[in-house]
Amino acid sequence: MDLVEHEGVPMVLGLRELEPHDRPFVASTWGRTCRARMGVSKAVFVREHPAFVDTCLGHGRTLVLCSANVPSTIFGWSCGEQSRLHYAYVVPELQHRGLGRVLIGAALGAYPVCIETTHRWPWPSARFVFNPFRLMRSA
Repeated sequence: MDLVEHEGVPMVLGLRELEPHDRPFVASTWGRTCRARMGVSKAVFVREHPAFVDTCLGHGRTLVLCSANVPSTIFGWSCGEQSRLHYAYVVPELQHRGLGRVLIGAALGAYPVCIETTHRWPWPSARFVFNPFRLMRSA
């Protein structure tokens, strides 16, 4: 586990690879926070999104931001590969402190100028380009 000390965060955090017992938290927060942006019905989302998440987790590198003292306490995570971000999440209490940038940069190897996303990004930005089709080409 790598230690992360970040300005504005009053604790030392750990950054580690996804472990099997983390998957329910990742899948739950992923589904709960992105359904409205997907633009599909709830029935389609519930039926299809779990397999989509499994595909992304299988192709990407998933890193977990956790408590350095209690690694099972998760504060955020990111899943991506090369310049493609599948998704990233930070608990609401720690959002807007740069931790998403830390997670994305770690998962992608750097924080690139242009990042393709397989899910719509929550706010408009020239940096994040929505392209769900690239995932289909790598499957």
